[in-house]
Amino acid sequence: MNKLKIVIAGSGYSGINAYYELKNHYDVVLINNNNYFNYYSKTGIEKIYVKNIKNETVTDIDTGNLNVKTNKNTYYCDKLILSLGCDRSGQINFLKTMEKYDNLTLSSENKYDDYILIQYLLYLNSRGKNFHYNGEFLSFLGDDVSNKLRNFMELSGIKYREKSDNILPECRPNFFDKFLEVDKNFMYKKNIFAIGDLTKSPIKLGELSMREGIYTGKYIKNGSINFDPVFITTFTNYKGLSMRIKSKVPWNNGYQHVNISHYYNLMTKNLSKYYKIRKGKMGFIKYF
Repeated sequence: MNKLKIVIAGSGYSGINAYYELKNHYDVVLINNNNYFNYYSKTGIEKIYVKNIKNETVTDIDTGNLNVKTNKNTYYCDKLILSLGCDRSGQINFLKTMEKYDNLTLSSENKYDDYILIQYLLYLNSRGKNFHYNGEFLSFLGDDVSNKLRNFMELSGIKYREKSDNILPECRPNFFDKFLEVDKNFMYKKNIFAIGDLTKSPIKLGELSMREGIYTGKYIKNGSINFDPVFITTFTNYKGLSMRIKSKVPWNNGYQHVNISHYYNLMTKNLSKYYKIRKGKMGFIKYF
């Protein structure tokens, strides 16, 4: 009997982890326009080479006939996983431009992207800049998170201002003209899944995308299971302290937990090494 054929379009946080979950069980093709998994660390982008990625550019996706065309081949499949991410070029250009300035107040077009902005402000202020913040201190993650984050930012020298001078743009759909709407199992259409930043969910977070990739792989292998989403991020003030946030509040679960410790600063520094060794595979970190 022939193995189930699966095509994964995109090797970002979600796609690479769906691949690892499925590759030993099915005939899986992972496609990306380069041979790398990009890990976004606190200090920049780590390009991690993964030899099994097909270095091809997706040119067309036929969701009716389940095939993906690239600049080199056409791949037909039984199941298709779309993990093409979102276009963050506007955000990247914005952050690079702001490094030329000082004494500005920044906010986000999308409040769910504030975790990107806040870490960036911490980075700028560690370099002697004097940037300020206008936003809700991630209040969508719960009051405890919001209050402790406000204190952590003030302790780190970032003050709140009522008016913003510049706004971090939100990311835009990649390849498609809009973000894709999926059901609770990340199914976009029959036999087609959409995961990670490509989905309509306003919360676009690398760690969450990894969990979505793992879940989708398990769902294809084992059938219906429950996805337990959680928002996890860590902020470092580059002065030896880091704040780790873990919250399920956006998914109608009251759980929220915040810790400030030197330990998390060390852990954050070692994450890029971990993912380099693991070639982007989340592994046991999903349990923390």
